[in-house]
Amino acid sequence: MPRIRQAILACALACLMAITGCLTGCTGSKPTQKPADIAREASDYGGIVLPPKATLLAARSTDNRVIIYQLAISTDPQGLTELLTASKFTAPLTRTTYQSEHAIAGPPLQTSPSLVRAYDYYSRPDGKHVNRTIVVDERDSSTRYVHIQLASN
Repeated sequence: MPRIRQAILACALACLMAITGCLTGCTGSKPTQKPADIAREASDYGGIVLPPKATLLAARSTDNRVIIYQLAISTDPQGLTELLTASKFTAPLTRTTYQSEHAIAGPPLQTSPSLVRAYDYYSRPDGKHVNRTIVVDERDSSTRYVHIQLASN
């Protein structure tokens, strides 16, 4: 009987360790990476070219089954145009009132006086495709908060 109890306890401990490890590590997030490093990875991954005058507000990444990068930057209207052109973004920005995305930095999207969004697909040199979403908070005439999400298929 003591051996059965030990086996059950050992199994329960192994399950607990597996669950704890999954809760802390299965998301694939990289909390020790610096935002600038994540932004560089995202640029390489999704063909995003950040304009020189842009300020990186935040960056996140996960590498679960679906690789996702999220970037938030602030720039001016010229910087937004540079970002879209240099990144070869194919879809036009269109007005929207729907905010399914959550801002990872900057003001809440729900408080924006003007939102525009676009989706496109980027073909990487290795043949893989990346879904790119850009949501722009046109906060005032000179400030653009740009929220970028990149996800693999």
